This record gives sequence, C-alpha cells and structure tokens, in this order.
Amino acid sequence: MPRTPSQAISAGYTKAAPTISDYVAIADAADSNELKFSLLPQVLRAQVQTESGTTRTLAQSDDGTIIRLTGASNQTITVPSLAAGTQVLVRVVGAGVPSLAASGVTINDDLDVEGGLEQGSTFALVWASTTVVDVI
Repeated sequence: MPRTPSQAISAGYTKAAPTISDYVAIADAADSNELKFSLLPQVLRAQVQTESGTTRTLAQSDDGTIIRLTGASNQTITVPSLAAGTQVLVRVVGAGVPSLAASGVTINDDLDVEGGLEQGSTFALVWASTTVVDVI
C-alpha cells in the first residue's frame, strides 16, 4: 500500500523526493508578519512585507520575501539589477493590478504572467543573473 509523504517520513523512509503536494500552508493572515510553509520535516519562513502604494522598487533586501500588494490603484514594480539567485514572491491582495518596469535588466515573461495578473494572483521574480529576471 502506498504511503503518504508524512507516513514515509515517520516510518524512516528518506529517499523519496518531496512533491509540491507535500507543502502545507500554515498561515496567511493580513496581520501576520510572516508566512510559514511546512515541508516535512523542515519549516521555511518568509518575511512578509505589505505594500499599499502605487510604486515599489525592489532591493536586495527583498530577497526571500513575500510582498503583499494591498493597494486599490494599479501599482508599478521596478525590477533592478540584483544578485543572481535573488527570489521575490508577490501576492496581489488589493484591487490594483501590478505592472513590471525593468531597470537595467531583461525581464523574461514567456508565459505572459504579467498579462494575466489580477486580484488573488501570485507570481515570483527570480534573478537568473544580475541582468536577467524570470517571471514565474
């Protein structure tokens, strides 16, 4: 009989690679300072920053954060050159639709993620190099 990931871990099986279904959202509250995602047996914590303005320029200090856009008006996110490997997750909570503005970088959005953004959307920016940013 197949085991669930948590049963496999508690039984001592460690060779199976975790899948996306192994992630469990523990908290996502507007008044929370962090979101926690559990990947058994580890916990990843990401600092949450709330942005209600109409403009936001990302910085190296945003690496590993979740930015919650709560504004009612459309928002422009300026994407500058940052260190390769930088990752920022963006959650659109308010009615304002974000747009991305490149600043010294090429933004790869092959799946047109930006074109489909609306309230409730979530997307990530990943710096493949200091001058190339992928939208996923």
